[in-house]
Amino acid sequence: MQKVIFENSKNGKLEFHQRGVYQTLKDLGFRYAKIKNKAYYLKKENGFYTDFGFLNTTHAFLSFLGSNFSTFKLSEKYKLKDVEEAFYSERPVKKSSFFREFLKPEIEVLESDIKEFNP
Repeated sequence: MQKVIFENSKNGKLEFHQRGVYQTLKDLGFRYAKIKNKAYYLKKENGFYTDFGFLNTTHAFLSFLGSNFSTFKLSEKYKLKDVEEAFYSERPVKKSSFFREFLKPEIEVLESDIKEFNP
């Protein structure tokens, strides 16, 4: 598993490792594609892409943090609440060129390959 969160030794705050955040999203099946000047935040499941949306992508990462909290190598003084507060404070999933490049699909995605997300 990628390093996604750590304690900064200089200030003692929890911080997110940007590459680890995006690698985790990639491992969870998330991708970004721009088709005909429209941005798509996708999730690949069972060979299909779903237009998941950016906000749902960030929520999925927060859910990942909660589900995997016990696997992070953090001091025992930190609780899940601290990780969630760091998430809301730092907003580690950002719309950025690094996000777009890191989460590009391995193959070209066409609009016809994408289905709508229905929660």
